Amino acid sequence: MRILTILICLYSLPAAAGFIELSATGSVRENAVDEDNSTTTRSVTGSLAYYFYENSAIQISYTEGFMESEGLANVSGTNIAYDQVVNFQMTGLDFILSGGGKNAILKPYLKAGGAYQTKRVEFQLEGSEKYVEETDGTFITYGLGFKLQLTKNWAIKAGYDGWTGPVDSENENEEEQTDTVIRAGISFIF
Repeated sequence: MRILTILICLYSLPAAAGFIELSATGSVRENAVDEDNSTTTRSVTGSLAYYFYENSAIQISYTEGFMESEGLANVSGTNIAYDQVVNFQMTGLDFILSGGGKNAILKPYLKAGGAYQTKRVEFQLEGSEKYVEETDGTFITYGLGFKLQLTKNWAIKAGYDGWTGPVDSENENEEEQTDTVIRAGISFIF
């Protein structure tokens, strides 16, 4: 028994104490094609990541956002005003692999996983009835970015995220889409 205890003490692996990271990121984009046509997109994401090893984590995230386009559409030689609003929510689960150690100032990361997205599209031409479509589905998610550690607990976070899908569509005519976004925000580690 004494030999077994000595062997366990000599060959045991170091403990991998986990830590948690709370993040809030957002993105804003305003685009004017010309004076009559513009698009505004905004989204906010909150996430909770559990680092089970120093550089490996599982992250749960929730994103909510909208896109609004308004302008003039040429229909049979006549300019008609239109308005399109898209509201979406996405809940995701990702695996994160970080570079650098827990005490590094600059920490690059890669992530991959999946998300469930719901979307409501409202489109209306001036003088016509509003068209509404609601869709949902599972998407493959991916991303890369970095964290700049400001203090032991606070960091600035920036990254590029993308999602492709839906991968589980029952509608054969529904096309797969790919969306991307550049996000920036803050992160608290405890």
